[in-house]
Amino acid sequence: MSQAPTNLPKRTRVLVKDFIFQEKYNLTDTQVDVMAYIINALNWAITIGGFMPLTTKKVTTDLPKISAKTLESSLRELKIMGLIETELIKVEKWGNAKVRGVKITEKGMNYNSSFFTPSEKKIIENLQTQLAEQKAKNSQLESKLIELKLTKTPNIEEEEPTIEIEPVEEPTIEIEPIEETRELETPPKEEFPEFIERVKREFITTSQPICNCVEGWAKETTFYTNSYNRLALISPTGDYLQLKNPVEINKFWSWLYTHQDRIGEVYDFSKKLDADELNNRYKNTILEVRDKRCTILEFIPVDNVESEVLVPNNTRLKPSLPNKSRGVKIKAKKHKTGEIFIFSNAEDEHIVYKPEDIEDIVLMTRI
Repeated sequence: MSQAPTNLPKRTRVLVKDFIFQEKYNLTDTQVDVMAYIINALNWAITIGGFMPLTTKKVTTDLPKISAKTLESSLRELKIMGLIETELIKVEKWGNAKVRGVKITEKGMNYNSSFFTPSEKKIIENLQTQLAEQKAKNSQLESKLIELKLTKTPNIEEEEPTIEIEPVEEPTIEIEPIEETRELETPPKEEFPEFIERVKREFITTSQPICNCVEGWAKETTFYTNSYNRLALISPTGDYLQLKNPVEINKFWSWLYTHQDRIGEVYDFSKKLDADELNNRYKNTILEVRDKRCTILEFIPVDNVESEVLVPNNTRLKPSLPNKSRGVKIKAKKHKTGEIFIFSNAEDEHIVYKPEDIEDIVLMTRI
């Protein structure tokens, strides 16, 4: 005999109605309540093969104004509309009980469950402003990316001229092979919840930050697990915010799953940026430039760079670094060929960058 589910979360106190979503799919008030509840369950329900076990008793207890019959009818309509999927699943933690599992479809994930207090909204607006400013800064770096073209392989036909990149004569650096398929993909369903709980347990006891410099956020934004075992952040301006949007939360954990080497790594952006600090932050980072991938092996310091620095149009009218200052070259390894090279321009001259320019380029092209 299967055991009854135990240690389930207490009654859900807050549901967020997405009226635009309701109008788009012509949902009744009850149907949108059920949809909001399912979206909310992403924060606390376990998943088995992508399905969340949501028993009728649990849902009707949390939503006492909805009867079991009405619940079943609402779930059936949501399924017909393609907003959810349902399936009978076995839950080992509940003594192999077979219960209904619910999965939100890609269409259903368009439901907006964001809910913010006025102060939190202000924080988010500040973060969005910072992100917009960063995007504007990134657009100014597009010209620099022209200098980052990697050597084209012979079997690729393109109209653009081939740019040869001077290889390093003595490639003595050995690094652990890195798979070319390191992309932000959906983690394995059976491993993902355990991974999240493991990280939460580790950092809730120490109150230490999980990491910063997360893709999609200002680089100084630092992430934590707060005392409520929820994902929270401190913005570059020092504002505190607990994340409540399931999509944003899932995006962070997916990124961290792909970049597990970043767990516990918090960069100090107040430090002077030079070759040593660049190596500390971004060595072994994978870049994708014009559909070609390489791994950074080393940032090489260069002294007295006045005669070596090129401005974006490949002329020497004015050096971008003052005389006797230090610049940085990028040494990397191509994924397809294994060739070790130094970033060069169309004239096969090694490019010497300002350290801060390199950081902007890495954050733009990393994967």
